[in-house]
Parts: sequence; C-alpha cells; structure tokens
Amino acid sequence: MSVRVEEQPNRPARKVYQLTPEGRAAFEEWVHQPTPYLRRIRVEFLARLYFFQRLSMDGLDRLVAGQKAVCRDQIERFDRLMADTEEPFAHLVLEFRRGQLEAVVRWLDRCPEHF
Repeated sequence: MSVRVEEQPNRPARKVYQLTPEGRAAFEEWVHQPTPYLRRIRVEFLARLYFFQRLSMDGLDRLVAGQKAVCRDQIERFDRLMADTEEPFAHLVLEFRRGQLEAVVRWLDRCPEHF
C-alpha cells in the first residue's frame, strides 16, 4: 500500500491509500489459496469469496475445489486420530470437528450456484 495526504479546506487532511503492484501480487496470491484451518473458514474463506464476486475474478471453481480438498484431507486426518484414540471425550471432540468439516464440504458444493 502507498499513502498520500491530501489537504482539505476546513477539514482534517485526508489519507488516500493505493494498492502497489507488490500489494496486488500479494493479494492475487492470497485470494487464490484455500484456507488451511477450519476455524478461519468463516472469516478468511468468506472474504475470498467476497472478492471473487465483487471483482468478477476468474478461478472460483479452482478455489472451491482446493478448499474441498483441504477439508477432505482434514477429515481423513480426523478419521485416523479417532481410530487411534481410546479416550471417549477426545473421540467425541474429534467427531464434532469432523462433522463441521463435512458440513463445510456440503456448503462448498452449493457455492458455485450463487456466483
């Protein structure tokens, strides 16, 4: 980001921000990456979807497919953890997290219908 200050009569100076080429490249890289952690999907992934829609960007299908792959990998990880634990409470927690991931995958299946 670059910033410049514009003086305004009878008002405080205004800061005007502009995206630099480096900032644009960083944004492009970020927006096309799936969100790696379940707890950040509701903020990060939804922000990515917003930018895809708002800026009419290409590649939404790849983003959704990538996010589904991340979620499925995590589901498999939780399956392995559940198979390895004998602790009832730990199993219950893992089952809950797995269910959240399954719900996200079902939701991702519907995302393209809205764009």
